[in-house]
Amino acid sequence: MLVLPPTTEAQLTRILQEALANAQQHSGASTVTVQARVERATLYITIADDGCGFDPSVPPDPHHFGLALMRERAQAIGARLHIESTRGRGTRISLEMPLPPRKEMEHEQEPPAHPRG
Repeated sequence: MLVLPPTTEAQLTRILQEALANAQQHSGASTVTVQARVERATLYITIADDGCGFDPSVPPDPHHFGLALMRERAQAIGARLHIESTRGRGTRISLEMPLPPRKEMEHEQEPPAHPRG
């Protein structure tokens, strides 16, 4: 089981929520897949849909900032976010995050020590 620091877990959750919300609201997809794996101390997450896609080279509507927020959240936790999309062919969002050494993750999960009274 992969145990991550709470702030990292929260950012990953928000990224996944945004990616899934975008697929539901904008893509018209009939299928959305989410895959996650750990390989060589790196976490890989992919969200892909078979929806309408979009042209990533076109600047987004100024009132839609979900993709920008996803990138900021990924950067905040030391991850890289890749967005691939083609009109009529769906969208694929990939996240790649190096994992801290296991001891470091365990230390961040330890509850604070309570003084005995």
